[in-house]
Amino acid sequence: MDNGYNRAGTFFQTASVSNAVAAIVLPTNNLYGIIIRTCTLVLTSTSTVAAVGTLVADTVAPTGVATTQRVIAIAVSPIGSSISQIIPYQIFVAPGLGLWWSANAAAPSSANSAVLTYDLVQPA
Repeated sequence: MDNGYNRAGTFFQTASVSNAVAAIVLPTNNLYGIIIRTCTLVLTSTSTVAAVGTLVADTVAPTGVATTQRVIAIAVSPIGSSISQIIPYQIFVAPGLGLWWSANAAAPSSANSAVLTYDLVQPA
């Protein structure tokens, strides 16, 4: 029942990468849609390179951070800093689309994370 309050989703996922792409939900597992309930993007840059991370919803995995696919959230950590960006609203991902997190090689994978809870929409 939706009582107007934000709530945590049934599923919890932490995706951590460095210069790579991590699948959160594959398109074949998204039959009726996904509702991202909570989402925090965490990035740490090095002293010489800014960190960039993207949360992407598409039918195929992104090829990296510099993607032209359906980016639904992006985070940038300036050189020599760390950020934690909270997405302040829920996001609906249409059926048939997968959900991926990608980040550049500016920091170790544990420092570049998407932490989220979500629900898979059930048929009516």
